[in-house]
Amino acid sequence: MTELGTPSRRERLVQAALRVMERDGLAATSTRAIAREAGVSSAAVQREFGGFGPLASDVVEHLVAAEGDAALWALITTENDVVAIVREALRSYLHLVQQRPGAEQTLLEVTLLGLRRADLDGLPERQYERYLEVMRELLAIVARRADIRWDVEADQLARFALALTDGVTLAWLVDRDDAAAERTLELAAETIAAHARSRQTV
Repeated sequence: MTELGTPSRRERLVQAALRVMERDGLAATSTRAIAREAGVSSAAVQREFGGFGPLASDVVEHLVAAEGDAALWALITTENDVVAIVREALRSYLHLVQQRPGAEQTLLEVTLLGLRRADLDGLPERQYERYLEVMRELLAIVARRADIRWDVEADQLARFALALTDGVTLAWLVDRDDAAAERTLELAAETIAAHARSRQTV
């Protein structure tokens, strides 16, 4: 077994873990399988992360950041109409799901299996707090871009938007109906935008 160079070791192990999770599922993923995928010893994985839980946490952070970046790019390249901004952000997220369904399924498995597995204790809670953090940031950017305010608390709207995207994601992973997902996200964009108010009104 060869050891990886220190500067890129952590990220390369995260990428190896993601490949194993996408291919084999979270239930079949272990530090040994990840080490084999990365071409390193199991001890190297243990030294870097201390166990499977912290490595899975880094995988989640990597995937959530990618989702946030996709939506953010849409926010900064779209016209200033609030419905259009929200719609394009949701579409960018959906396109990312469609391009890498295995990654999205991995996130769902982390959520569900993590509620039962001792080695993933606390990860689903941290995962969803990170989701909400990203959603709050995106909604704040929408408000600035469209020069509006939201008529409900940021956390409440973020939770609502997250529930919508979770539902669309799960439905698409099951039926792979692109058109249905697009229609649902169109309705979601209109529903979220309905909570926009002019900054001049109270």
